[in-house]
Amino acid sequence: MTSIEQKRFSYIHRLSVVISLASVIFLSSGKLDVFAKPAARAIQIEFFWSKDCPHCESVKAILVDLQKSYGIKVKEFDIDQEEHYTAFNRLQSSHKKRDLSVPLIVIGKDLLVGESDIKSRLEEKIRSLISTTPPGSSKVGTPKKTGKTDRAATTGAGSKTKALPDSTKEDWGKMKMTIDEFF
Repeated sequence: MTSIEQKRFSYIHRLSVVISLASVIFLSSGKLDVFAKPAARAIQIEFFWSKDCPHCESVKAILVDLQKSYGIKVKEFDIDQEEHYTAFNRLQSSHKKRDLSVPLIVIGKDLLVGESDIKSRLEEKIRSLISTTPPGSSKVGTPKKTGKTDRAATTGAGSKTKALPDSTKEDWGKMKMTIDEFF
């Protein structure tokens, strides 16, 4: 081997070691969970029910099972409470073509009304949303309005960019230290 070939081989070897180290750091940081249920964190179901509704109790049991299976979030609205009844009436007025009753589920843009409709279509809707929702998206169902904004860092040009989470900065710092020590 010539001196140039040895340098090239040495450079390629070092580069492959650095890439391997970066992969190990990234995978061990917990940022990637290969066993996570894709996008399930983003799926929120709104469940309207009443205390004196036997069908609602049956749907509650179904929802508990689906929460365990898919990790969905369920926001419950007991229409016996005034503020929840007001929300139910707003939903009714926005869907004038349908006569709404409990149990009622809002999932994405769809309404499922009645125990039989929920039993026959809910799991299918969840699966469909899981397969079409990008991970980390909160656009499924009704997103929560928290009033908080994402942390942002200002670049030299004064534009806003999304800041990296602190744990990612720490991982990058570890990787950079390892790279610097290696070379």
